[in-house]
Amino acid sequence: VQAAQASLLLLIFPAPAESEALRLDLRFNMKYITPYRLASCLLVIVIVILPFILKPYLILGSSMETQLADKDIVLVDRISHHFFPPKRGELLVFYNPYQPSQTDVKRVIGLPLETVRVSDSEVTITHANGKEEVFPEESVIGGGTSGKNVLNFEMYLGPEDYFVLGDNRPTSLDSRSFGAVQAKDFIGRPVVRIFPLRHFAYVVP
Repeated sequence: VQAAQASLLLLIFPAPAESEALRLDLRFNMKYITPYRLASCLLVIVIVILPFILKPYLILGSSMETQLADKDIVLVDRISHHFFPPKRGELLVFYNPYQPSQTDVKRVIGLPLETVRVSDSEVTITHANGKEEVFPEESVIGGGTSGKNVLNFEMYLGPEDYFVLGDNRPTSLDSRSFGAVQAKDFIGRPVVRIFPLRHFAYVVP
């Protein structure tokens, strides 16, 4: 009976020697985590993994002024758009549907299954449910940074189509010239401007 009681107590309260052995084993393993090994792991993440997530992109032209200027360099998030589709007003880097070897950055204006009407002083969005939404020239969606759209245009968007415009509407070649951008053409979202250094900043919609 005493032997059975002792066995029961050992099941409920493990022997101190076992706990001490576990602590020694943890200390033994921790000694292998040295600053050198930590630095090596971080270097692998930066060199091997990070380029798959963030990629530098050179801005060419003035179509996104004043948000982004010619020769600015931004880091582009290449992952998030696979899980979170672009929203209206966000900036997007993509392959030009007319010239697939060329990349562009523009602002998302129209979303799938919407109809976009661009007039001289505003942008009108007709949603899939038929409701209309008007963006006046004072807004970055309605008139960009110039306040004038120059070219009247209307387009219905299919289930994979996005309508994009440059902020500097008079100089921008965008969906008014090359048509809708599809999800398969997306590269990613610009998240931070890294050059010139004096203009280092997060890119906000």
